[in-house]
Amino acid sequence: MPCPGLGIHPYHAHAFVEPEVRARALQVLVQELEKDRSLYVGEIGIDKAFRNKQTKQNEFHTMRVLFEEQFNIASVMQRPIVIHNVRAHGYLLDFLRGRGRDTNELALPPKLYFHAYGGSVETVKELLRVEHLRDRVYFGFARSVNMRNMQKLKSLLSVIPKYNLLLESDAEDVDQIDTDLEAVMKVASQCSGVKESDICRQTIENALGMFDTL
Repeated sequence: MPCPGLGIHPYHAHAFVEPEVRARALQVLVQELEKDRSLYVGEIGIDKAFRNKQTKQNEFHTMRVLFEEQFNIASVMQRPIVIHNVRAHGYLLDFLRGRGRDTNELALPPKLYFHAYGGSVETVKELLRVEHLRDRVYFGFARSVNMRNMQKLKSLLSVIPKYNLLLESDAEDVDQIDTDLEAVMKVASQCSGVKESDICRQTIENALGMFDTL
């Protein structure tokens, strides 16, 4: 069953610079999450490469505040999150490590999904070394985003355990989704040495696990 998400994408951070506006928006997010138990939180995150067309600025500070506040909401309400992260992997790694120092289970969302993951192999390894993240983090790969750099994609797929892998299309055209998923699945199979049928089965299980708290 499709699971809808709700959150403030970093591309729209410029609209929430004012604390009062941001507080109202986050209040609406909480109200909508309370109304609908099937909603996850996302996409949320940081994008250091994005510049607002009008201001020509990167609203990193506001992105960070929005991300952390939405992360807190997802943690308290125990909703999975989908993360958009571009050129901010060091910040995010430090942030997630710090959350693990809190023994309260509600310090973290139940599952975290790195959408169209574009970080380094070393960041993957570091995230999987963090005990409180290992069993709740997923890395997704999309044909339209990740297959632009096949060498990097293959390097990433060779180190990500099949239990932490998700496939995606990131396509607006629904007729393109199956083709995109199959393309990434074939690369994942080649890099991991796992049969295509097993990659399909495992990533379906992973997707169901990602949203099993909804």
